[in-house]
Amino acid sequence: MRTHTFSHIIVVLLALLLAACAPGASTTDQVSTSVAATLQAAGQPVPTAAPTLGEVATQAPTEPACANAGLTSVAYVKDGDVWLWVQGGMRTQLTTSGDVQALTLSDNGCRIAYTRSMPNPMHDPSVEFVAPETLNELWSVSSDGTNNRALIDTAYLAAQPVPAGDNIVSVLRFEFQPNTYTLAFNTQMLHPGVGLTQRNDINLIHVDTGSLTTLLGVEQAGGTFAFSPDGTQLAFSSPTSVGVINADGSFLRRDLITFPMVITYSEYLYSPPLNWSQDSNSLMVAIPPADGLAEGTPETALWWIPLDGTPAFEAGSIQAAFFVMGEVAFSPDAGRIAYLRPIGDPGSGMNELVVALSDGSNESPVISDPQARFLDWSPDNSRYLYSYMDSGLRLGLATAADSSSTLLASLAGSSPFAVQAEWLDASRFLLLEQGEGGATLTLMDTAGLAEVVDTFATPFVSFAAVP
Repeated sequence: MRTHTFSHIIVVLLALLLAACAPGASTTDQVSTSVAATLQAAGQPVPTAAPTLGEVATQAPTEPACANAGLTSVAYVKDGDVWLWVQGGMRTQLTTSGDVQALTLSDNGCRIAYTRSMPNPMHDPSVEFVAPETLNELWSVSSDGTNNRALIDTAYLAAQPVPAGDNIVSVLRFEFQPNTYTLAFNTQMLHPGVGLTQRNDINLIHVDTGSLTTLLGVEQAGGTFAFSPDGTQLAFSSPTSVGVINADGSFLRRDLITFPMVITYSEYLYSPPLNWSQDSNSLMVAIPPADGLAEGTPETALWWIPLDGTPAFEAGSIQAAFFVMGEVAFSPDAGRIAYLRPIGDPGSGMNELVVALSDGSNESPVISDPQARFLDWSPDNSRYLYSYMDSGLRLGLATAADSSSTLLASLAGSSPFAVQAEWLDASRFLLLEQGEGGATLTLMDTAGLAEVVDTFATPFVSFAAVP
């Protein structure tokens, strides 16, 4: 399961909406009671404990672990709240605060972790250089709406040591450890002025018990991290290196590769994405050139990092577009890559989408289009999704072996830079389209059959799903 921040789906029953509006009970109680009644009517087991903010409610043992375990589940943010869509079309609103920013979902679909935008106590609009108005707390909620609680609150963040002045810590990235209720998260330092200042830490917290440990302290990890598929290891990247540590804190391996800092032409430092092999025994990492806008289209290095003690080595290199246009995308087995390559006159903006082996060989150009975008590899590595312009935005499905493709859908009215896709299994995927009129989240299959999960007045929806 991946999360888009980024970040980051529903079919609300009319009965839930009516119940939530009924007088005589708090909004939280109404939502919880409506959810329980709906699940019970469907013959699903219902937790016995009432939700208590800030506390871990005791639940009666159930089998499965929650009512939606084993069912396709999609969590998403709508109008600042967490919603859950479950196979069969049921939508449930799980929070009512109106300030949710991003979320992620546990592998069994039973827990949702999310960030809330809260007032920054260091914000003072009267000073010359103003600190950000809000910071991010980390919260979690169960898939039935119970156990809605703060994991990392403002008091904890304000207590973290920072340089003197109007500085304060805020939650940045967060991800569930596979097959657990443990979250890894890192933080940033909010300060007056512009720019992203990452603290390069990694922390672990259990969403049910609240048990908190620091895996790697400030400036000991990197801005980006990723669990191995088996959950036993955590890779991290900084602006100049890649390392790995066991999830239990043992066997720290720093500087598996090192590289020059990448110029971003913006107010942040770049840390490359990390791509695990499916067997959790190696990593592939694409390192952009130090200056991706330099003359001559400098090359992106493709590094293979085995974790059996064998030294890492550069497997190949490619001429890829500036990374802001789209990162090199490795297939789940790390055997292939997809990337945008500049073509034509410098500055023309023309790119072609290319698929190749992960060492850069056996290139297969797919399409030439200044607005072509690679979207996602299928979990079985056999196919991929991409979008392109042809009298309007189009969604294409291609075969990895030979790049033969078919048109799946027209995405008229959607922005080519804001379309997102995430495969659920080898035949189904979620598609998020965004445009001036809002956004639409759709469950689609490779035959082109589609079901609208929900629509949104405000674009840039955060969603996460489990099959």
